[in-house]
Amino acid sequence: MNARRFAVLLFLVPAPVLAQQVYTLRACIERAAKVSPDVVQAAIGVEQSKLGLQQARWSQTPDLTLSSGQFVQNGRTIDRFTNTFAQTQIFNNNFNLQSGVAIYNGSRARNSIQQARFAWTASEQELAVTQNNIALQVANFFLQALQAKELLQTATENRKSLQTQLDRAEKLRSGGALSDAGVLSLRAQLANEELNVVNAANQVEQALTSLRVLMQVPLNESFDISNPKILPDTRRPDDYSPDSLFLVAASLRPEIKAAEARVQSASYGMRVSKGALLPSLSFGANLSTVYSGNAKTITGTSIAGTRPIGFVTGTNEIVETFDLAYTMKTIPFSRQFQDNFGQSAGLQFSWALFNRQATRIDISRSRLDLMAAENQLEAARFRLYSDIITAWTAYKQAWLRYDASRLLSASQEENLRNAEIQMQAGMSQPTELQVVRSAAFAARSSLIQARYETVFRRMILDFYAGAGINDIP
Repeated sequence: MNARRFAVLLFLVPAPVLAQQVYTLRACIERAAKVSPDVVQAAIGVEQSKLGLQQARWSQTPDLTLSSGQFVQNGRTIDRFTNTFAQTQIFNNNFNLQSGVAIYNGSRARNSIQQARFAWTASEQELAVTQNNIALQVANFFLQALQAKELLQTATENRKSLQTQLDRAEKLRSGGALSDAGVLSLRAQLANEELNVVNAANQVEQALTSLRVLMQVPLNESFDISNPKILPDTRRPDDYSPDSLFLVAASLRPEIKAAEARVQSASYGMRVSKGALLPSLSFGANLSTVYSGNAKTITGTSIAGTRPIGFVTGTNEIVETFDLAYTMKTIPFSRQFQDNFGQSAGLQFSWALFNRQATRIDISRSRLDLMAAENQLEAARFRLYSDIITAWTAYKQAWLRYDASRLLSASQEENLRNAEIQMQAGMSQPTELQVVRSAAFAARSSLIQARYETVFRRMILDFYAGAGINDIP
């Protein structure tokens, strides 16, 4: 069972709850980046590009190849090493050591290194893009969870206050100072507040669950986040300039750097293709030797008899000669290895004068790749500018909403304090106070939501300006 499948089972199978761990925003981002499949995939791409660069660099060095072979020949054959007919079984061995290096190949090796280097740079920047996207997702869920917690706290306090108001109303009804209708109205409102508390608690759980899933925190691990105090920045939307943000972001954002590196890589790729039009010159050297089981040497001779070889003219006497018998043995391996040892070295020149337009087509393809990379760079810049304009507009709207919500909440809180004074003086009914309290609670909840949205929108603008998303400001 692999690690990923095991992690999925941890989410599905209930288990005893472990000790609670509280995560800061930085800790959430670090964990999510470690377990994210997208980040892991991007990191693999970086390693693959790094290997491509290493391979391009090593292509400039000489190669070295050692080869050896053993052969068995049966029947009547020509010994490939002695060039004589042999009828017996022959064992042959050959050994070869060769090396070669390109002296000039149209600068293709050097341009290939540059192409691979920029491809590696692009993959590193793309990894940073993926990590940034994960950080933004985590920050969004983190702020949603904090907002839901604060809304839950506000709903709980409102329910507690309403419960106190209901207890007081029931006492007033017992003394005849309040009708049953007022008490029933407060009870209905209390039931509504109970529902608000439940809904707020569900929002907290949903936000924490979204964050848990992104971080791949198992269900058997009690999970919670820290509760820093969230305050909106005093900077107004007019303090930001979208054009200035774009100029800064265009020089810092990894997605732009990745697109620029892809353009450079494609440019060197076209140079590699054009280099195939030029001739190439390489140097090679070779060492070789052979061994044959049929290579013999004479170790001794003896007279085996005589045989006629002709007649003497005039007398017809038979002329005889001695038949010699030779004692043979196979030449030792070390001797053959030394005697057959050969060396060679030389230069090789080649120039593809016509290869069915393969090089021309490859150049055209490389030129299209460069055009596509340049277009992707322009598209990345356009998207960045569009995202900055959208982020600035969203921050402006969030800031205006927060400013208006702050004024509304302050007015409703003042109205609530006045209503409580009137209630204590007997100048109003509990139901009237509760109407004012509900309005103050709605204004308070709207202010909380506007505050968190303003913080997140400003965080995105600072992110484009080069700030990291690690800690809540």
